[in-house]
Amino acid sequence: MTQNDIRYLERLGSKNINSSLFIAFMYEKGYLMPKDIGRACKIYSKLSESGDPFGHYALASAYQLNTEIYNTKQSEIYFLMNESAKQGCSLGKYGLAGCIEYGIGIDQNKKASLALLVEAANEKVSEAACQLGIKYADGIDIESNKKLSFDYFKLSSDLNNEFGAFLLANIYEKGIGVEINFKEAIFYYEKASLLGHSGASMYLSLIFNKGKLGEKIDLQRSSFYLDLSKKNNP
Repeated sequence: MTQNDIRYLERLGSKNINSSLFIAFMYEKGYLMPKDIGRACKIYSKLSESGDPFGHYALASAYQLNTEIYNTKQSEIYFLMNESAKQGCSLGKYGLAGCIEYGIGIDQNKKASLALLVEAANEKVSEAACQLGIKYADGIDIESNKKLSFDYFKLSSDLNNEFGAFLLANIYEKGIGVEINFKEAIFYYEKASLLGHSGASMYLSLIFNKGKLGEKIDLQRSSFYLDLSKKNNP
């Protein structure tokens, strides 16, 4: 992408919130343009100052992903996530749950954090659903419940979360709270792989190379998933 292209997008973004978010995201991730966290934060900050709830969340998230900024901005991260959540942003509720769970800018409160995670998951935040699946699977901050763990991993996978799909596949492979079902395990490992989970791709490569989980040896599929694992984890 040329500098003229970038300037054009920035002019477009100044007139449209969604375009601004997309441009900031590209700067944050280094997608099609040089990675520039500072510029991304500047755009997110303008959106946040305008009162946009997703702008609050995006700015707080960008701060969290930058170690140097994070160490000096914890109170602001909590403030932004709280403002986002108060305005009904589902991702803001998910972010606020993390702040409260780990004591980012506020005292820890596991019970309040869990309630926010449930609310965010019910509003179809895939990451929240996946975290609840892990908590119920391992009994973290809550009594272990294999059925609820399965349900939340299934919800997360249905929302196209690669980790939710991978963990659901593992449940089917090992029969954790359900009957062992290799066909379902393969289905969800493949889904996780196609969503970008490099570990799922590596495991599928092994499965088809060695003929595991009831599958016949298929070197072509094994090679496909090995190449995909490299693509997903360059």
